[in-house]
Amino acid sequence: MKKVIFTVVTLAFLGLSSNSAFAQGGTTGPLTWNITGNTLTISGSGAMPDYDYPSNNPPWYEYRLSIHTGVMETGVTCVGNDAFIHCNNLTSVTIPDNVTRIGSYAFVECFQLTSITIPSIVTSIGQGAFVACKSLNSITIPNGVTSIEWETFYNCTNLTSITIPNNVITIEGQAFEECEKLTSITIPNGVTNIGKRAFYHCKSLPSITIPNSVTTIGQLAFSGCESLTSVTISNNVDSLFSTFSNCIKLSSVTIPNSVKCLFGTFIGCSSLTSITIPGSVTLIGLQTFSNCTSLTSITIPNSVKVIGSSAFEGCESLTSITIPSSVTMIQNRAFYKCTSLNSIINLNLSPIPISSGLGVFGEVNQSACTLTVPTSAVSAYKAAEVWKEFNIVGGGILVNPISVNSEYGYTTGNGLYEDNGKSTATVTAVPLGYNKFVNWKKNGVVVSTNKEYSFTVTEDIELFAIFEKGDVAIVETDNYPSLRVYPNPVNEQLTIDCGDINNGACPIVEIFNIMGQRVMSVETGRAPSLQSTSTTTINVSHLTPGVYFLRIGEKSAKFVKE
Repeated sequence: MKKVIFTVVTLAFLGLSSNSAFAQGGTTGPLTWNITGNTLTISGSGAMPDYDYPSNNPPWYEYRLSIHTGVMETGVTCVGNDAFIHCNNLTSVTIPDNVTRIGSYAFVECFQLTSITIPSIVTSIGQGAFVACKSLNSITIPNGVTSIEWETFYNCTNLTSITIPNNVITIEGQAFEECEKLTSITIPNGVTNIGKRAFYHCKSLPSITIPNSVTTIGQLAFSGCESLTSVTISNNVDSLFSTFSNCIKLSSVTIPNSVKCLFGTFIGCSSLTSITIPGSVTLIGLQTFSNCTSLTSITIPNSVKVIGSSAFEGCESLTSITIPSSVTMIQNRAFYKCTSLNSIINLNLSPIPISSGLGVFGEVNQSACTLTVPTSAVSAYKAAEVWKEFNIVGGGILVNPISVNSEYGYTTGNGLYEDNGKSTATVTAVPLGYNKFVNWKKNGVVVSTNKEYSFTVTEDIELFAIFEKGDVAIVETDNYPSLRVYPNPVNEQLTIDCGDINNGACPIVEIFNIMGQRVMSVETGRAPSLQSTSTTTINVSHLTPGVYFLRIGEKSAKFVKE
């Protein structure tokens, strides 16, 4: 604040307004600079120094409000850190074609800057480079850039579209936060990380597809995207922390089987009416669905162990819920203010301990809500604190399939069956990823080696699904010459010629390291075709050097990453 006041006083003392014509200049590193009228010209040969506001400002900082045009002449090779910081009246800037780097916070608060052309050979755009460039409406990022750094376009409130090149592998935290007019963006295949608050409050963004290359989505990444109606999530993401909170129009979302943890994921998603939670999820954490006021019913899979605090608080339209036998803990206010709740199916033979002081079912009319439990457990529920306040009925015989190795797979088919000696139950074991199902056991005895096991229900039964960790065996396909990859070795772009596989299509490409671990999964978007162009290209620049195997369906090929 003292710096701003000093600047105003100095300009007044010199008799200069922001529109006055004057000359000022000097040197900075190997370069010279000159202000004539409202134009700053930077000349010479070499790299512009990096500055560090407020301790080491650029030499023209004192005159920043008088600069309307910036011209860097040929010979300048980079835009230094903080170079044009607080040049609030800068409307245009010319960057020569030989510039390779734009420094951190280079154009902070250039409020009047409407457009900028970044040279094609730029490989690095520093963090916060365009913070609060509120008039900037579009920008093209060169192909050599591999990372959208922290806060790069933070608070660019008029930015409507942006092209992210295929070489980008990381979108750092707050990269596009508060870009409230951003209406479209394509996250390219190859991006592995979307950082914390990366698209926070991009409230005009209607839909988003997160490619399968993405393995990490940071906290609040798409929170406050008020126009977001649908989203496709990568199959390799394992946790979602407040990811879509307050996306008030979100009505369609599929959670992939890779996700294990939900934590505040859908807070305030008031248009969400239903959702399928996959069997990979073990934790529904703090406030995951709180204030999802249109959510009417939900089935919790037989993998979830904990229903966290306020997980469904304020879900005022929720009428029914099934609690599987895998749940061992329900935390405070989990179903608080679920005022329409009239049916609960609880598949636990023993009541989960709940204290009346925790408000788990606070403001739920428990006496009018039917609690259906295994018939053999009715008396236990009628004696249990909190549970005894419900209208308890016996629902029949319990079938409870349990995954012994839940990190490797999950089960389906749990439920209550009529006690008539004729009911048939079918349980299914579902391996996760490339893990393997081994067998079903009852009382330690193998009863089936099939993933699906059907039987007649005569008593409460627990069945144990045994899984084991799978090793992906990749064998190079020497007898399938129509699958080719090149260049090999490769540095950045790998071209795949699918030949006549799937009539020339390469819809899903998977890449594994020599340990058999999948490191990439890319949906190319190619439909089956008999055209002569059967090639597709993917970016592998982020892979560490070594030997890899590429797989398309049952066919594979080996390549070397330099």
